Amino acid sequence: MVVNLHLLFSFVVIVFSLSSGSALAANSKSLTRSLNKSPQVLQRINDSATLHEAFNLSALETLIKSKQRVDTRGFSHTRYRQAYRGIPIWGEEIIINRDQSGRAIYVNGRLIHNLAASLLDIMPHISANSALNTMQARVKNRPSNNSPLIFRNESSELVIFLAAGKPKLSYAVSFFADSRDGGQPTRPTFLVDAHDGSVLFEYEGLTHVQTATGPGGNAKTGLYSFGDEFEMLDVDVDMAASRCTMNTPNVKTVDLNHSESGSTAFSFTCNENSVYINEHKFINGAFSPLNDAHYFGGVVFAMYNEWLNESPLTIPLMLRVHYSTNYENAFWNGSSMTFGDGLTTFYPLVSLDVMAHEVSHGFTEQHSGLIYSGQSGGINESFSDIAGEAAEFYMKGSADFAVGADIIKAENGALRYMQDPTVDGSSIGHAADYYNGMNVHYSSGVYNRAFYLLVHTESWDVKKAFILFATANRNHWTASDSFDIAYEGLLDAASVLGYEQADITAAFQQVGIPKPPPSPVCNSSNTSTSPLVNGSSTDNFSGVAGEWRCWVLEVGAEATDLDVVLRNTAKGKKTNSGDADLYINFGSSPLVDPSIPDGVFDCGSYTPNSDEKCLMTGSNIPTIDSSLYIAVYAYNSFPSVKLTATYSPDTNGQTPPLPTGDITLTATEKGGRNKKFVSLNWAGATTSMVEITRNGMPLPITENDGAYKDNFGRSGDSYLLCNVGETNPTCSDLIPVN
Repeated sequence: MVVNLHLLFSFVVIVFSLSSGSALAANSKSLTRSLNKSPQVLQRINDSATLHEAFNLSALETLIKSKQRVDTRGFSHTRYRQAYRGIPIWGEEIIINRDQSGRAIYVNGRLIHNLAASLLDIMPHISANSALNTMQARVKNRPSNNSPLIFRNESSELVIFLAAGKPKLSYAVSFFADSRDGGQPTRPTFLVDAHDGSVLFEYEGLTHVQTATGPGGNAKTGLYSFGDEFEMLDVDVDMAASRCTMNTPNVKTVDLNHSESGSTAFSFTCNENSVYINEHKFINGAFSPLNDAHYFGGVVFAMYNEWLNESPLTIPLMLRVHYSTNYENAFWNGSSMTFGDGLTTFYPLVSLDVMAHEVSHGFTEQHSGLIYSGQSGGINESFSDIAGEAAEFYMKGSADFAVGADIIKAENGALRYMQDPTVDGSSIGHAADYYNGMNVHYSSGVYNRAFYLLVHTESWDVKKAFILFATANRNHWTASDSFDIAYEGLLDAASVLGYEQADITAAFQQVGIPKPPPSPVCNSSNTSTSPLVNGSSTDNFSGVAGEWRCWVLEVGAEATDLDVVLRNTAKGKKTNSGDADLYINFGSSPLVDPSIPDGVFDCGSYTPNSDEKCLMTGSNIPTIDSSLYIAVYAYNSFPSVKLTATYSPDTNGQTPPLPTGDITLTATEKGGRNKKFVSLNWAGATTSMVEITRNGMPLPITENDGAYKDNFGRSGDSYLLCNVGETNPTCSDLIPVN
């Protein structure tokens, strides 16, 4: 599992290797289809015997159940991880919510499809251990690391990562590292190309039953006493040993004593003849950070248990206090919450809202798994801020909407301000101000302000709004959600909870969510639309940057396969192909913002060159006669491309259908002594792509053009060729090389 480490705040802006509104590159959308707000998808799920049938998956595509929970009403919420040829697709899940009868009522997530068309080579050239070791060496060699590191929670998983519009076989590498004495914690995640070892994407995930008494607070909040102003501390008492231990079924508090590791619960001397008092220890203006942490951890646990009928984590809370020396932060590392003692900017970071913030990073990781970069990272950070205000409301009956106000030494200071996030000089309060690569602590302001506005709407309060956001996190959000998609998840959660969707819409409209749809690109005053005949190609044409060209193809009701292909036809090895992008949509013009790219379209293909392809099959094609609008956009000027659109079967007889019948395959060894290869030739395959296996090992999926050269094949090998995309694919006989 890929895990994230979350800092409470950040002093540096991390530049991410991909630019997008979510953690995945925006132009991976050519392979994705949103399932949100689709009654047709729900209907197919309820009418189909299997999800494989409902989503029209090929034999190479699977959905793996990763988590299921049943709530108190009997509704089930199931998360599925998508996989291609047995390899998980990183950062992509589908969630299906069902009522008591088992009927699907909501579906969230994105379906990744058409991976077969990408000719993805699924044979790694480097090992998982090699990828892990290389990334650990990369972290060791950072200039900021001036002492040896200790590594824990290591993971290196083979996955498919959508990068720059293309799937890449990758290793998702993650680990926690720190120096022996603490103070240099890091929890990075790397997506490493499994073929050449290059880093495709990276981000820092460091996010930032007896009773006893004792002091709490700091110079800013003032001294208070547990057992007086607040309830008493829950501790475990061993009468025989005269020891009180901060270890209960829900919360375990550890004194790291300025080290970086440790898991033993803190204990202090007590006996039955005296009041159990812990006064350890005053530091940096705080009277007893251990007491504060232990008490506030219990408050957070109780809030989740009472309001959501669920523990915040699947394990008891482990709170590690007095981390390192003069450490001015707090973090969640995947298994525990860790708190520094601060120095000049902060008091010890054990306030109630900070405690809830870090615990709630764990809640997010164990539910939606929001990736800690891009817009999904901003939502992740915002949810933890929201939980902090909820904990204040739960304990005190009010919230200050100022994150970390009790631990920052500035008299009127706070880390973040929900009412107006821009007060800190870096955060944003409107989605239009978001830019690619923005620090997640700053982009969190969008959802923070929406939460504040919702709380201050008639019939709402902090508790109701927190339950809404937590329910969406638990049952509707997925790892790569953008601002707009997560908003749709909130509406779904509101419907289940019986909350007022109009109030949510009104609050989010004030922060620019959802963003207005782009304008139609075809049939506008600046773009003409030309007819296209099935099976035909356009003449070669060029495009100037920013220009649109449009066509319309009339597709018959019987069509089950559709191929729309844009090919670069520029001549000469040194001729720049430019960058043409392809968008198609049934029934109306695509609505496209090509700079992101985003909008409303059935398929988009926008790699960095001018070779683009949209392939659709089965239930993705309307079952009535439909107009298919095809739009080509010049992202950069291009010298020459040709567009071809074909669907089958064609009842109008415009083009003959693809051949049917058995597949015949020949395999012949050719070449000289040192350059032997196997030449494969076939006929009878009926899909646009075919899969070839050599001795049972799959080769890269290739186009159905009747020929393939295998440079690694030799005499004695055997080959099998099959159609791609069929539930029960037609295959050739197993053919030996002759």
